Amino acid sequence: VRMVEQSDDGPAWRDRVARYARGAYDGAVPTELPVTLEALFVLRRSDACQETEVISGEIGDLDKLIRNVGDALTDAKVIADDRQITTIDRTRKTWAPGGYPEGAWIIVKEAL
Repeated sequence: VRMVEQSDDGPAWRDRVARYARGAYDGAVPTELPVTLEALFVLRRSDACQETEVISGEIGDLDKLIRNVGDALTDAKVIADDRQITTIDRTRKTWAPGGYPEGAWIIVKEAL
């Protein structure tokens, strides 16, 4: 089985997440401990998406966003391997209210 990136934006987005994660991480080496991941993804509503729609068929596939975060944390050497993510807790996506920027707020902590 060969995995193929389906989004043109995926690699660039993952690189940005990795850059920010590396800057925020104060460890000298990647942790090898199990970790819990929490994330809030704030997405820009596309022009094709109606004001009342809570999901879009065009952007923001949550499992792909999470997978890219795991890959980015590994690329940034915050964790040794994304298999260490044992819990995904309080993770969701939402639309950015008018005037607010899109982005992601990501918390990685040692799993209990």
